[in-house]
Amino acid sequence: MFWDKYNKICKERNIKPRKLAVELDISPATVTRWINGSVPKMETVKKLSEMLQVPVVYFFNEDEELDNVLKIVKARRNVQKIVELCDELNDSQIDTLFMCIAQMKIKKIEEECEKRKEQILLDYNAEL
Repeated sequence: MFWDKYNKICKERNIKPRKLAVELDISPATVTRWINGSVPKMETVKKLSEMLQVPVVYFFNEDEELDNVLKIVKARRNVQKIVELCDELNDSQIDTLFMCIAQMKIKKIEEECEKRKEQILLDYNAEL
């Protein structure tokens, strides 16, 4: 977990974790989210790694954790791109976009229901 690594390196450097965060204009609420398992934005991790003189990857002790962070960063970039694209659309185009998204959600729900139905039938037949 990010907080554990951050807290550990701060203790090794004789630095109070919350104090360092405040120095970097990171709110106490954000630090609390880290304690509860949240992972900071990559730009924040970079600042912390520079201040603590450790590589960015130090904060992510497992490959799975690093993969999750990379997925979050990629998702944030994708959301930003989508917002930028939507800014260029007129109302009619936005309505069409929402209809397409709704249809995709419906299709996904239908597929999930079909998979569940198949699994129920397999389980039922296995009991016979």
